[in-house]
Amino acid sequence: AARGQVVVASEVRGDSVLPDGVALSSIGFPVWFVLFMTFGGAGGLLEERELGTMRRLLAAPVNRGTIIAGKVVGVVIAAAAQALMLVLAGALLFGVPWGRDPLAVTLVLGSYVFAGTGLAVLVSGLVRTRDQLGGLAPLISTGLAMLGGSLWPVDITGPFMQFVAKLTPTGWAVSGLTDVVVRNQGIGAALLPTAVLLA
Repeated sequence: AARGQVVVASEVRGDSVLPDGVALSSIGFPVWFVLFMTFGGAGGLLEERELGTMRRLLAAPVNRGTIIAGKVVGVVIAAAAQALMLVLAGALLFGVPWGRDPLAVTLVLGSYVFAGTGLAVLVSGLVRTRDQLGGLAPLISTGLAMLGGSLWPVDITGPFMQFVAKLTPTGWAVSGLTDVVVRNQGIGAALLPTAVLLA
């Protein structure tokens, strides 16, 4: 026998609510593509090192830290602009509720942009050539996107994969954005992911 029941959705939803396809894509693609953007920007540092222009810049009467910080800030700005465009596309074209708590979204996404930039700059400092970075960037970006839940909800995976997702910056970003955007949990849900990503 079957019994019908009318359920009124609460404005504050529980952790069990999974994002639908459009919401998941609207959250997952900015998280995934930010890594591509940051790795591309970090490749510019390698290019300058290979072409010798970095040596010339460092010989200028400017503090070394200022030069490197300027390069890194450029990567952060480009990645933030890309994330903003994807968020606006999700909101305006597909009706994803990105605007319910803009401060919470900004905290999580902004801290993720910083984390992605830090990762890309770290990897670019460890490899020797742009070709090596070009081979590693898609592997790292796509691998972290898959492990972190950018392509499917981590909640549908087993406990081990949910644990692995919490070891990745993408996992924290997707988790925080899902809580804020899909589950409407507000600024409180953004604080832990923001702190982890900044750390």
